[in-house]
Amino acid sequence: MSVLHTIECLAMKESGVVAIGECGLDFSNHVQSFEVERQKQAFGAQMRLAAGKNVPIVIHCRDAEEITFEMIHQYLDTQHKIHLHCYTGSASVMHRFISSFKNLKIGLTNIITKHAVSSDVIDTLRNVPLDRLLLETDSPHFVPGNNYGGRLSTMFYHPSH
Repeated sequence: MSVLHTIECLAMKESGVVAIGECGLDFSNHVQSFEVERQKQAFGAQMRLAAGKNVPIVIHCRDAEEITFEMIHQYLDTQHKIHLHCYTGSASVMHRFISSFKNLKIGLTNIITKHAVSSDVIDTLRNVPLDRLLLETDSPHFVPGNNYGGRLSTMFYHPSH
């Protein structure tokens, strides 16, 4: 039994599933064409699952905005609840997503607190409608400010700190 089939069986059987994800496309490390196709197959299956369960989907999209946009259009209704997680793209691409998908939210992480943050991220932050903005930590992968590097202190990712 494939991993995707196992996930589908579990999600369809369980009534407590509240969302699908984090799933999506990551082309950040010069992936080979066979890997692109594998990612697209898995992402398509996960979107079908989210649509079938009528639950929100949390999407990871890194260096794959155009293909992600096309695939969302292919698999999901324009009213589907979508969380575009850890968004680092441009404001113009962000506007394309939110104008096409009425329940899509843009997730920005604490990467916005870094001194070396890209102008695209700052432009997105300035232009994303507040009712479409989600603030997320993506902890422990991103830490506040310029504290990145070395061993992470629990103060950055433990809820009691």
